[in-house]
Amino acid sequence: MKFAWKKASGRTGVKIDVRSTAPAKAQLFQARAVKPGAPQNNPMKSYPKFIAALIAACCFTVAAFAAETAPAAPAASPSGDWKWTQQGGNQSMEMTAHLEYKDGKLTGAVIGMQGPQGQIPDVAIADASFKDGVVSFTVTREFNGNKRTSKYEGKLEGDTIKGSRERPGRDGGAPQKSDWVATRKK
Repeated sequence: MKFAWKKASGRTGVKIDVRSTAPAKAQLFQARAVKPGAPQNNPMKSYPKFIAALIAACCFTVAAFAAETAPAAPAASPSGDWKWTQQGGNQSMEMTAHLEYKDGKLTGAVIGMQGPQGQIPDVAIADASFKDGVVSFTVTREFNGNKRTSKYEGKLEGDTIKGSRERPGRDGGAPQKSDWVATRKK
């Protein structure tokens, strides 16, 4: 294969001619000089465009991966003061609980009040959990030497918890279940 560099007379550019013993192959590698006035492909003008397009593609790729791998928004927290009305004997009582959810642990207390049989003290909640938007806990109170445990469980939806309360039946009877709807105090 022979290379011959020739300056093209009267033309702008260089003619490169590849000569070989195989004329068909040589025609594949033959380059021609650019004619005057013909549009030229200037690599210096397209390089900044290429870099800008490459940077934009990288930014879009990073943004797409960040959106896919971003952690899901955490469920609303049950922290706060919650009020509900509860039937007790022949009367209804306004109940309040203070709940705190921190580091994956639910704690709190049902706030004491004046009941028909005297002052009812604050009681800490037990067996508390908050998982998949469901709040659950138990409250154990003692009346006249008898311990009674009520179980609360409900789905948190914004500033409302809707669920049920289960308490022991009278004189060892079957547990009684009732609706429980608590709203967050603002």
